[in-house]
Amino acid sequence: MTNNHPSTQIAPNSSRWKLAHFGIELKNPRYWFEVIGIAIAYFASSWIIANTIPRLYGPSPVWPGAGFNVGLLLAFGRSRWLGVFLGILFFNLHRNWLTVLIPALGSSIGSTIGTLITVSLILRFTRTTYPFHQVRHVVMFSLCSLFSGTIFQTITGTGIYILTKRYEGNFLQDFFLPWWIGDSIGVLIFASIALTWLRSHRDNTIKSWLNWEVVIAISSLTEILHHS
Repeated sequence: MTNNHPSTQIAPNSSRWKLAHFGIELKNPRYWFEVIGIAIAYFASSWIIANTIPRLYGPSPVWPGAGFNVGLLLAFGRSRWLGVFLGILFFNLHRNWLTVLIPALGSSIGSTIGTLITVSLILRFTRTTYPFHQVRHVVMFSLCSLFSGTIFQTITGTGIYILTKRYEGNFLQDFFLPWWIGDSIGVLIFASIALTWLRSHRDNTIKSWLNWEVVIAISSLTEILHHS
């Protein structure tokens, strides 16, 4: 006669499977190191920009955090998306906390999904985590940076502003376009910098043009800020 008692191991195994399904590796120290690194990179770069670029209202003309998110996910893997979410969430909350909890959650979710869209499309069309070796890859990287996830996260972010009535002036001109341009420029410049700095030092081809990338990126950023 068989004894059909339910197994006590189903729930723990099922729980672990669900976490792994979303890319969360609880017992992997490297995973948490990279997640925390992504969150810190976003928070620190966004805090610096928010406190150094003067603006009367509206989004910043360039947002490095968006670029670091894309670059670091390309380097570490899309499973590190939790670092993107936590970095955006804590930055949005660090001033007002509970008074902006719902808008911060909405913006964080939208920006995380937008980042994943950008990274996924870059991987899909270039088949590489370093899309700067071929001209075609650079073109696809640029197009994905401009016209994919950055549009989605701009729609999400500005939609939160509409729902919470936290904007003044011309919505398209003063919020939507600057937000999209800031994120897109951030990805174009800072994703490439992050990817290049994380490449192996044994790749002499990459090392030889690293300094030129940095010079071009900094010059471009300075020009953008000067005309903003």
